[in-house]
Amino acid sequence: MEKNRAQKRAESLEKTIQNHTLYLKKAVEEFQKKCLSIIPQKSIPLDRVIDIREGYKEIQNRFTEVKATQQLVKEKYRSFARKDPVREKELNELESQAETCYSKFEYTLIQLRDEEIIWDGERTEGEEGAPGDPFQWFRSRENQEIFVRNLQTLRDLDREKSTGAGDRREIAQSRSANGQSFTLFIFTGDPHSLDELQTQIHLRERDIIERYSKEELRGVLIHLKEVDPSEMESILQRFMKSGRFSHLKCLLLRIQSQTDVGREVMDLISRNVQEMAEGDVVTLSI
Repeated sequence: MEKNRAQKRAESLEKTIQNHTLYLKKAVEEFQKKCLSIIPQKSIPLDRVIDIREGYKEIQNRFTEVKATQQLVKEKYRSFARKDPVREKELNELESQAETCYSKFEYTLIQLRDEEIIWDGERTEGEEGAPGDPFQWFRSRENQEIFVRNLQTLRDLDREKSTGAGDRREIAQSRSANGQSFTLFIFTGDPHSLDELQTQIHLRERDIIERYSKEELRGVLIHLKEVDPSEMESILQRFMKSGRFSHLKCLLLRIQSQTDVGREVMDLISRNVQEMAEGDVVTLSI
């Protein structure tokens, strides 16, 4: 009886893997077509950029589910596991194709930015930092708007604290509970290493990452609870020791108040990055 249940469970998991594989065949084929439609000589609608990025995220999620299901079968239902080398090869090829297409897509976006052929709805680099604009951390309007909303929340909390409204402990707890602190980060260095890093690094849905230029990857980690900066730095140092990423530089900047953010911050970041050595991970405090 127990054997029958185990066998049925194994068959069910096998069916799940088959369904994911069928989905990925179609999804990767469609994804390739979308990526190939992006060429450096013409501007791109912003909604198409978002669609491609979301499509790649879904494809990555499906591959993660396939691997988790395969691991479950291997660990719990080994005697009922069915080896399928043809399918394994096919899945590996599909994953490689998706990664290659996405890397080329992001590189095309960098070419567009470098040549000031920005996608529709985006402003060019020359338009950044206009008087009255907030701190400009991202080039993508979508990413910048999310970032600005977080800054606005910090500004509201700062204003509440300065007027003495409410209990200070309650304000501090509210800030922690609502993620009202975050860390800016920058990776700089070899473009090919950044290409690989961009496909390997997996952030939470609330975090933001952007290929800012050919030699720079930047983003924001949004914290929902108090985080020890030294712990974050230690994790990244271990990550950077990998031979693939040891030539990159990584700089972190913790933001806990809207007043921490200003144009002088970019000068501070730029100076520190220039002084850093390859493989360094540095946390700035302001």
